[in-house]
Amino acid sequence: MVYQRLLPRRLLAGLTLLALIIVVGVAGFMVAGLSAVDALLTTVSAVTTVGYASPRALSAGAKVFNAALILAGVGAGIYVLGSFTEFLMEGGLHGSWIQRRAVRRMQELVDHYIISGFGRVGQRVANQLAAANAPFVIVDTNPETIAIAQTHGFLCHEGDATRNVVLEAVGVKRARGLLACADSDVNNVYVVLAARALNPDLYIVARAADPDAEQNLYNAGASRVVSPYTMAGNRMAHLAVQPMAADFIDVFIHGQNLGVQIEERVIPPGGPLVDRAVGNIRNRELAGGHVLAVEHDGQLITFVEDDLILSANDRILVAGTSDQLAHFDATAG
Repeated sequence: MVYQRLLPRRLLAGLTLLALIIVVGVAGFMVAGLSAVDALLTTVSAVTTVGYASPRALSAGAKVFNAALILAGVGAGIYVLGSFTEFLMEGGLHGSWIQRRAVRRMQELVDHYIISGFGRVGQRVANQLAAANAPFVIVDTNPETIAIAQTHGFLCHEGDATRNVVLEAVGVKRARGLLACADSDVNNVYVVLAARALNPDLYIVARAADPDAEQNLYNAGASRVVSPYTMAGNRMAHLAVQPMAADFIDVFIHGQNLGVQIEERVIPPGGPLVDRAVGNIRNRELAGGHVLAVEHDGQLITFVEDDLILSANDRILVAGTSDQLAHFDATAG
């Protein structure tokens, strides 16, 4: 199901039945000799029991048909009224309004992230993206999990991210990246396969619970694979052996205590940074900031010299204060 129904099944069924009764009534009275307009008025009169009299006398068979139409219309009307009342009591109108608004927001998303799975890892990812003001939408099959996401004000969609129709509903073809965070490696593999088929340029980060699943995820089309257990083990060992180094890296990466931010940028084709030396860019556009790493033609350069020439579509890792990065963004195109 791409979108949740805006009206409950019972109410839709009742309205459909009522419409069918009206169609049958109009057809029956036309067979009895009434014009289309008179047949419609007589049918609506019978269904709503308002007492409208037919412009011409009805035969005995037409009168029996009219009586049956009245009973059927009253029954269907009571059913629709009961379903609508239940719908209102359960907050249906408010829920439908929220859902329509969510659908519109998803249709407007561009250059966003898709989070598949809103478990513990997915929740952490969503909090980090929200803190970075990055647009994202959550996809999960569990209604309770979706309810949790909604309480946090996150844009979400209930559905199976392994299905193309669900991924298209959350704008996978317009997305910047997808994060497959489900607990199941099999689910993540299928999500990666489906997303990669729909958007060959999508940047996909997948979670691997089992180390043996890492290669399967890469084969499916993942750009990066993360194993929480491997990362946790490495982190614990690092803290035990070199606690000071680990603390320094944390402080420097997050930058809260240094006033420094580390962010990734892409050199835009035709922009003022193309065919420029890193040292020149550092002094001018970065206003004294630093270029920590450059990814050029798939090769990661971690020791960046000032005379390194940047090319279009190179990815660079820059470090600086918020003012320096803002100046860089304003002058680098």
